[in-house]
Amino acid sequence: MPAPYYSGPIIDAHHHLWDLGLGRHPWLNATAGERGGLGELGPLRRNYLPQDYLRDAGRHNVVASVHVEAGWAADDCVGETRWLETLEKLQGVAARYVVHVPLASRQAPALIEAQAAFDRVVGVRDILSWDPDPARRFAARDGIMDDPAWRSGLKLLGRYGLSFDLMVFPRQLADAARLAAAFPDQQFVLNHCGSPIDRDADGMRR
Repeated sequence: MPAPYYSGPIIDAHHHLWDLGLGRHPWLNATAGERGGLGELGPLRRNYLPQDYLRDAGRHNVVASVHVEAGWAADDCVGETRWLETLEKLQGVAARYVVHVPLASRQAPALIEAQAAFDRVVGVRDILSWDPDPARRFAARDGIMDDPAWRSGLKLLGRYGLSFDLMVFPRQLADAARLAAAFPDQQFVLNHCGSPIDRDADGMRR
């Protein structure tokens, strides 16, 4: 006999909100090209706020959620956190945040400290997804995980008890495993099941 369908409380561990009227999500501008192999971005080019999330999640018993950084302007990562703080926490939507910090930046120590000062911040994401095809890249360059400056930034997260959201493509998973082994005390959260961008048989095996 099959197990009963789970109907208990849910914490949604990964979703995004944005207000395009703020002009802080350049990747969603009408003139922006394709990003990360996401295809046509037209359906995403509309505001998505807590009330929109609640409408879409209405059939599920979501009691709280985690907002993951959503490509806010790179020169103002703390600005996204400040904006999230202005939103009503309707039924627990965006009760916690995974924020962006460019970990290889000289400003990373100060930015991590500033982000960690917000009680709702529980983790950091600095997207690493890179592909030889420019249309499929999120990250600006390959090999970031091995960059000593980037690793120095990552090392600081433990000081504040912050997790790290690991967003990579399957071709990078071996490097990601090496990274996790090098930081055994750091909690990693693998985004999107490793982002299986190639859906053919070989891609799914990877």
